[in-house]
Amino acid sequence: MGSTNNSHRSYDDGDVSSISKDFEPSRQASLYGKRKLVKIGFCEISLFWANLLFAFVAVAGQVGQNVSLPLWIDSVMNGNHSGKSVDSYFVLSFASLSFVIVFGLGTLFTKIFSPQDLGETEKRFPHLLLFLVGLCDALNGALVVFASKGSRTPPYLQAILGNFMIPLTILFRVLIVRKKPTLLKLSCGIIVVVGLFICLIPTIFPEVDPKAEKKKNEAEGVSRVMWPIIFMLGFVPAAIMNVLEERGVKMENRSSKKGINLLYFLFWTSSYQLLCVGVLFWLDILPWYGYVSNIQEFGENWWFGVQCFFGAAGCDYRSGTRGTIFILMYVLSYVGGANLLRHAEGATWLAIVTSLVTPLGFIFWTLFDESPFKWHPEGHVSTWFSIGALAIMVPAIFVYNMGAPEISMNANESEEFYHSASADRYDSTSGSRKYLFPEGRHTLNNALLKD
Repeated sequence: MGSTNNSHRSYDDGDVSSISKDFEPSRQASLYGKRKLVKIGFCEISLFWANLLFAFVAVAGQVGQNVSLPLWIDSVMNGNHSGKSVDSYFVLSFASLSFVIVFGLGTLFTKIFSPQDLGETEKRFPHLLLFLVGLCDALNGALVVFASKGSRTPPYLQAILGNFMIPLTILFRVLIVRKKPTLLKLSCGIIVVVGLFICLIPTIFPEVDPKAEKKKNEAEGVSRVMWPIIFMLGFVPAAIMNVLEERGVKMENRSSKKGINLLYFLFWTSSYQLLCVGVLFWLDILPWYGYVSNIQEFGENWWFGVQCFFGAAGCDYRSGTRGTIFILMYVLSYVGGANLLRHAEGATWLAIVTSLVTPLGFIFWTLFDESPFKWHPEGHVSTWFSIGALAIMVPAIFVYNMGAPEISMNANESEEFYHSASADRYDSTSGSRKYLFPEGRHTLNNALLKD
């Protein structure tokens, strides 16, 4: 390769174009994956146990949010006499606002008491990637949350369509980060999906378990088809979001070899998510799609949700308590997922691990009644199907994790590029920089790295 031309700038130039060269994508075996210990607070634990903890937090958070959402809605419906209710847009927007506050306070706390954990690397991190993660998160909510009402997309169908998250994640990892699973890992992913379908057999075929409830789809005509399609489409931005987030949290500064602070990362992605959700307010007014008919009703409905959350407008304490639990569980799933994406293999692994949420959710509602919420164990056929699904899925997940690393599809990728102190090197005779890759390679990746 020849010497650099004027379009190439050194790291120290401070030019906007150098932002894309300050952070590099993680390699197949990143420094995070090679580290034997992971620092959590003031403690250091082994990578294996750290990833086990992160997986537990991510799964527990998602189970918690799935359980607490209907409890939150029920508390609003049963605790007030105004006839108003909390609709999908309020849940989406209020939760997004709460995430910004929680992660913003966490970032502020870190900046005050442990500024070295933030450093200066974040100043040069590509905000386009942060925005895309927030945008995909908002689009996922706008599609799935509005379509998830039982009268629009039947619960049994929601559980089935949710299984497409794993193959979608595999597809987008091939397209975006250029990595594909080995045959063994692909087989494990298929086994996990099969296990999910086994778990759902009593829900799909209620005659298998007469005690299992199957709500009738109240939608008619084209709505019976359109709402499930909208619900399924919502997992497309969700899969893209996880893959982009994996890319972001595994990026490392070329000089310091440090990644972006995760609280800072989640603060900015949540901020962009809130911005995009705010722009999408019109969905709640859109005929057929939303729940209100005009902007005035929209404002009144949203303000009612806020009042109800804080125990006003005729609501009791349960609304705020259960709403807070929902938000905190969501925060836990974000934190666990981000750490798992950074320290474990990637988005496919996260999708496979969190597939445990479905059978665990079934088992939870076997032990509790929803309304009124109370401990009421009641075993039936679907319980055994859920336990059987777990017996299939857990070993498959274990084998997936122990398998060989994924296959990089960048055939010309150089290990020297990844293990050197930067993505370029100096010519020993002239002192000029020479780049391992010619300009223009990895077009999609370069676009994501520019602000």
